[in-house]
Amino acid sequence: QSIISVAPSAVILIDSWGFMIRVAKGLKQAGFEGKVIKFVAPQVWAMREGRAKILAKYVDYLLTIHSFDAPYFEPYGLDVRYVGNPVFDTNYRAGDGATLRRELSIDAQRPVVSVYLGSRRSELFQLLEPFLKALMQLRQSHPDVIIISPMAGSLSKDITVLQETDSRLKNIIFLPEARKLDVFSASDVALACSGTVTTQLACAGVPTVVAYRLKALTYIAAKRLYKPDYISIINIAAGQALMPEYIQGDVTGDNLCADIQSYLDDSERRISASQHLIKASDKLKGKGGLASERAALAVLDILRA
Repeated sequence: QSIISVAPSAVILIDSWGFMIRVAKGLKQAGFEGKVIKFVAPQVWAMREGRAKILAKYVDYLLTIHSFDAPYFEPYGLDVRYVGNPVFDTNYRAGDGATLRRELSIDAQRPVVSVYLGSRRSELFQLLEPFLKALMQLRQSHPDVIIISPMAGSLSKDITVLQETDSRLKNIIFLPEARKLDVFSASDVALACSGTVTTQLACAGVPTVVAYRLKALTYIAAKRLYKPDYISIINIAAGQALMPEYIQGDVTGDNLCADIQSYLDDSERRISASQHLIKASDKLKGKGGLASERAALAVLDILRA
């Protein structure tokens, strides 16, 4: 009612499928005459493809953050414009790894493996044990390895408590998440929970081993609905495993450690992986400035038209 009374030229609905589609439907039913623009598409390329038809019914324009979104929506008559992903607006190669190594007294020749445990408690507790097993196994074959983990603020209390009861965590240098770019720069290899950080690591050119686990029942349901062969955006876009992925039962210390060791022991593989990740992420970023600016220009273009 507030939107109808103000009567703006356009309403921009950002992400949040459940709430925003109700707003869009309500606007159309109320006879709103302005443009209804959705920024960030539902991930119908992954599951629930029927949402594309629903969105086209209640939205006039779709601004997407993935270059491969359009074919899922255009058949239903929705005007789709790719504006880029805001995650690419940051320069993830801007970190100062050399300074970080000096601060932590890490010799330039010692390998650094960085670890990303996720940002949710469920991710932490699903992945911590296999991650620790992999890292302890790695320490046996590479006793000089340094393990660093930028810690999400949401997990700091949990990790502090766990450090009191699990001595294996003493082998990890935990740093504030604000030092993440420096850790990227200092890293030879990364072990990461699937999520935005894997895209960031790809942009930084850090060879990464990706893992993810769900609760058993959730996984059974997700497996039936999920369509892509990969879980990392960089792999989905490239159509190949630029980052090795392990899911559910395959997330074991042996599997994770084997891939990390392979990167550490094979400099050519490590360099090649880094180059391919940078090339693929640069392609995803596209051209034309920041995604936020491109989105704003797209809105202005829509209104002028």
